[in-house]
Amino acid sequence: MGSSDSSPSELPRTARSDAVEIVSACSSGMNPASALDRQPLLIEPGTLLSSVLQQMSQAKGSLGETQDSPTRGRVSYALVVSEGRPLGIVTERDVVRLTARGLAIQGLRVEDVMTRQLITLPEHQLEDCLTVLSLLRQHRIRHLPIVDRDGLLVGVATPASIRQALQPTVLLKLRQISEVMTAQVVTAPGDSPIIELAQRMAEHRVSCVVIVEPLPGSGSLSSETLAEAPCRASPQHPIGIVTERDIVQFQALDLDLHAFEAQAVMSCPLRCLQPNDSLWAAQQIMQQLHVRRLVIAEADGRLAGILTQTGFLSLLNPVEMCNTVEVLQQQVTQLTDERVELLQRHNQRLTREMAERRSIEQQLFREKELAQVTLQSIGDAVITTDERGCVTYLNPIAEALTGWPCGEAVSRPLSEIFVILHETTRENVENPVERVLSSGQISGLANHTVLIARNGVEYGIDDSAAPLRNRNGDMMG
Repeated sequence: MGSSDSSPSELPRTARSDAVEIVSACSSGMNPASALDRQPLLIEPGTLLSSVLQQMSQAKGSLGETQDSPTRGRVSYALVVSEGRPLGIVTERDVVRLTARGLAIQGLRVEDVMTRQLITLPEHQLEDCLTVLSLLRQHRIRHLPIVDRDGLLVGVATPASIRQALQPTVLLKLRQISEVMTAQVVTAPGDSPIIELAQRMAEHRVSCVVIVEPLPGSGSLSSETLAEAPCRASPQHPIGIVTERDIVQFQALDLDLHAFEAQAVMSCPLRCLQPNDSLWAAQQIMQQLHVRRLVIAEADGRLAGILTQTGFLSLLNPVEMCNTVEVLQQQVTQLTDERVELLQRHNQRLTREMAERRSIEQQLFREKELAQVTLQSIGDAVITTDERGCVTYLNPIAEALTGWPCGEAVSRPLSEIFVILHETTRENVENPVERVLSSGQISGLANHTVLIARNGVEYGIDDSAAPLRNRNGDMMG
């Protein structure tokens, strides 16, 4: 399936308006309540778990349904409440974990298995979608209940509800699947028992297992040789998929998970995209099929990775939005140069062309202002550099942590502003930005790293660095 990227002549008209929408929605908090699931499945603590599984898997088709079959009405979690107040949660992943441990579902009550340490967000703190995304990433959760001042449930924020509300069209059209897909995929042969698949999901903390067969001439596959590894490590051809949602359905049907093999119940045939397809095309397919993940394969049929809804949301971070604005700026500049040449040959169109150029410049300026608002308002520290590693920008949080005002830090080497040591050995830690500039890959800090501020105060930090690239793929910083 080919990419649906727009051509350069179309981007200034369509991509810029979409960029304004996504940056504005995230930075100004425009209607963040629209990103909530307001009709979650609510259950009482004493409810039988088997009854909850029936409700979670309702409207499910027959076993072995194709991936092209719509799957409406099913939910991925049940919120445990008492008098309108959330007490805990039961998710598909919890069901997989219980299945992998061999626990009998029948007779268990929700209060016996629910996750009790529930993280919630007061409604008055729901300032923007970036706040929700930050909490989901920080706590590594997929469901965030929103409560009012009395602790009563208002709704639940999930990656699916946020992505549906924001619809980041421009980011999806400018990015390829390969940039956000997961290449570490848990696989299994078709003769694997379902109980073994549940155990693999629980062990590797993944939401699915891809069922594979060997490519012609590559030999046979066995359960012992398949593990969570880069897909290109072995010649595997994807033929189906079993997900957390399937395990919930199997438990709801009270199947003997030791007796059924993956090939008998897996979702197939697969609708695979290729790594160089656009994320916009992937989103259209996921909405059409009502699925939360897609299997990605190379042109020769070799398994390449998995694309999930969480992967889409990885684009909604300050670095990516800043990069998008930079790419748009270069595209607008290229378009302007082309039209200057056109003006020299068509003087009669001078007035209209100049007015259009001014409109483009005004919209571009607005986009850059919106990106700056986003960087100024988020709770994470953001530092950008040029391709030589010299500082070009610090947001207010970065100024507070480093002790350097942005005006003084600009054009200085990052190592002078961002001083990091190992908290125990006190040895200098390699700056992740230097690794990015040399390798071109996303890089993060090792554990136990501290930041030494300008005034000597120390902060324990988590950090990652990502390259900023122009439309040609060249690194800009």
